[in-house]
Amino acid sequence: INNGSMTIEEQRKRIIEEDVRFLIYEKHTSGIADRIIHLISTYLIALLTKRLFIFDKDWPEFTQIMQLSLNYDQKLIIPWIDQLGVLNKNFNSTDRNYLSSNSRWFSFDRFLQTYDYDKIFPERILIFKGHTGGVIQTLHSNSSIYRKFLTENLRMNTNNIFGCLYHSLFTYKLSELINRVPFNSSDPPIGHSSQFILQILSSPIFFPVGVQVRAGDGTMNENNIDQSRLDTNPAEFIERYENYVVCTQQMISTNTNLFQKTNRTPIIFLLSDSYEIRIATLKLKQLSLECYKSSNKECRLDPNELHVLASPNPVFHVSLTTNRVLAFQLGMFDIFLFSLCQQHLISTESGFGRFSAFASLKQRNIYSLALREKKSCQNDGLPLSSVG
Repeated sequence: INNGSMTIEEQRKRIIEEDVRFLIYEKHTSGIADRIIHLISTYLIALLTKRLFIFDKDWPEFTQIMQLSLNYDQKLIIPWIDQLGVLNKNFNSTDRNYLSSNSRWFSFDRFLQTYDYDKIFPERILIFKGHTGGVIQTLHSNSSIYRKFLTENLRMNTNNIFGCLYHSLFTYKLSELINRVPFNSSDPPIGHSSQFILQILSSPIFFPVGVQVRAGDGTMNENNIDQSRLDTNPAEFIERYENYVVCTQQMISTNTNLFQKTNRTPIIFLLSDSYEIRIATLKLKQLSLECYKSSNKECRLDPNELHVLASPNPVFHVSLTTNRVLAFQLGMFDIFLFSLCQQHLISTESGFGRFSAFASLKQRNIYSLALREKKSCQNDGLPLSSVG
């Protein structure tokens, strides 16, 4: 199948003889989080129903990222979506050689309902659009016909299933990732280079806490970056996000004994769609090279100080920018970096932070805040199943 030396009819014959069934992922039109969550849930269904999971060529930026994974197979890229009509033009639907197909869009009832996909979709070629049934719902629901297989046979649970699925698709060759993704090594005047961030997050002397603040899609546009706002007092600018600062301080204070026992320094990796939030925070609490190189115990263990690590570069929404390849590369690299953190504080409204924390496979509880929400973070956070 997808062999350049085989004609369409030879491929058709082999498909029928081997009784191959397909599940095709169709690109979603929204942001990276929605696209990857849909991708992962579709992949799970392909595994559960023993369908060959394939991608169309309508998402070239995704193909470029997949080429950096150890699990990439170019034979799984099949340009079929636009050719389904041609494949069956000489056959009626009752003919044995007819390749039946179905396309489905799932609504919000996927969070409450479970499906028997083989029963609902007997077609050979199945295309899923938009959001598929939820991964956690498929595992967690008492009515799921797949629950026993997932929990007892595969020993999956709500804390590890999403991360396992994600990493079975995206296991990066780090050298290739660095070569292909925009990766700067020179230190900017403010903020940190990609190389420095990766170096710090990978260092055994630090305990990185990932903090993700969602300001809104409108901030992911360089035309909206207001430099004049950054010339004002940065403390005034980030006041509306003070609850994230307080929560982070409480998280670190709660774990002071752990940091002292392991001799690890808590640092903050700040991820935000807002360029202004990152720059304003860096002006106040930037992790310096001097602190990184220092053996000063006070610098490493003071729970009252936040040492922030963040990129100074704008980010772009994959559906709003003209350079979708760059936007997708930067977004996937941020997911990779965020997954290296040991603990996560995310924006309740954001799927990006949520699925990045799931993909980390740290299996620690997550702290979640809405904008201006006031609540204590001196507790154990929320289990992944509650957050997802």
